Amino acid sequence: MKTKYRRIPDWKILQDEKKVWYLENQGQPKSRIIIDEVIKTLIESSDANPDDEISLQNTRLLDDALQQENNFPQPITPQEFLQTFFQVFTRVGALATESEIPLTPQEKLPPGPGPLNRLPLVSILVVTCNGCEHLPGLLDSLKQQNYPNLEIIIIDNHSDDDSFAYIKENFPGIEIFRNSKNLGHGAAFNIGLEKAKGDMILHLDDDIVVETDAISKLVHAALVKEKWAALAPKIKFFHNRAFINSMGNSIHKTDWGSDNFINHVDLGQFDHFSEPFSACFAAVLLNRKIIAKIGALDEFYKVYYDDVDWCFRAQINGFPVYIVPDAEVFHKFGGTMRKNKKFFQRKWELVIGNRLYFTIKNFETKTIRFFLPHYLLEDMKNIGGSLVKGKLRLLVIYFKAYARFLSALPRVLRKRKEVQKLREDIPDVLLLSKNVPINHSISKEGIPRLDVHSLCYNYLAPGR
Repeated sequence: MKTKYRRIPDWKILQDEKKVWYLENQGQPKSRIIIDEVIKTLIESSDANPDDEISLQNTRLLDDALQQENNFPQPITPQEFLQTFFQVFTRVGALATESEIPLTPQEKLPPGPGPLNRLPLVSILVVTCNGCEHLPGLLDSLKQQNYPNLEIIIIDNHSDDDSFAYIKENFPGIEIFRNSKNLGHGAAFNIGLEKAKGDMILHLDDDIVVETDAISKLVHAALVKEKWAALAPKIKFFHNRAFINSMGNSIHKTDWGSDNFINHVDLGQFDHFSEPFSACFAAVLLNRKIIAKIGALDEFYKVYYDDVDWCFRAQINGFPVYIVPDAEVFHKFGGTMRKNKKFFQRKWELVIGNRLYFTIKNFETKTIRFFLPHYLLEDMKNIGGSLVKGKLRLLVIYFKAYARFLSALPRVLRKRKEVQKLREDIPDVLLLSKNVPINHSISKEGIPRLDVHSLCYNYLAPGR
């Protein structure tokens, strides 16, 4: 039966409304704190700890919520915003009064296999570079896991902070290997893969924190499924835990690759979504046997699109990728990389070339003819706009990206032949049908927006 959760009684707005609200649970048990955190993000944080960084970010969210929107001729008050919040969420079935909640059977993961002689060894691989600020949170969360058979391996990609010494001193049981230079994410991961002994490989970014039962739920799902390549947990924002960061990745004929359902409030409304185009490798469980069959990460990418590339190769070979929504992790979303002053320049340079490389390497010819012109046209428009506006820095980024891509043409053509040999009778259009529309409702600070416009756009279905 669906579980009902009473809203906390001290909400001023709810008392004004004189209604008792319940959260309609969809599929898996959820804490009532989900909606509480949304309201706290929008209202309460503006009154507490005004100098706290997270509070300042949340205050900016509140400011966004009260800005004038196209479909609201006048700025709205907090009470009007919350009334809109409840109206929209009620109309899409996320909120309901007690009498309105239907009683339907709860969908649960089927029971796992009987007692095992041994639990599969899970090798956890973490690639880090200057992640000393985030590693304690990750490693502490791994120590608290209720899954007992774990091996933790850290590949230090030539950090110049105290990461290596900190781990050696505070986590002596963890294997850590230090590269003589930064090899990029893919190459570092592949080094860790050679050292891992596990039947399953759990890759985690260094700015992830893992729920206590997340690994056991991923392993349980792996044991239940007959055929799988990758299992991805639900990734939520560390600092805004009511919001989804990723439930897999999608790619489109325009724009860059995107995280599925990013910045949506998590009410369980997407828990039915099980097969994405790709897993997000910020946190993913990989099948060691499939890695042996299709190969490891392509090291050309460095970072960005390497996860999409691997999952695509697995799926055209007949091995699906799944989401396990009841396994949850929390992501600081670029926490380590944003410390680099040239982060955005380097990111643009990589994604510009990497999406071209991915397209030519992996897609069928007819798909390339569809995607590539859109990518090239988009790049030409950006270059032209940079010339008109005098943004020379962006021109340099495009020049470096295309120079890197063109220099790799012999490699990508060679890799293309290898990939197409893997392909079963699985057309691109079947995998592309798994893509999810892009959600652009994110602030410049990289945190979710929950203003009236994004609320209606993301949660209110057209025509309802």
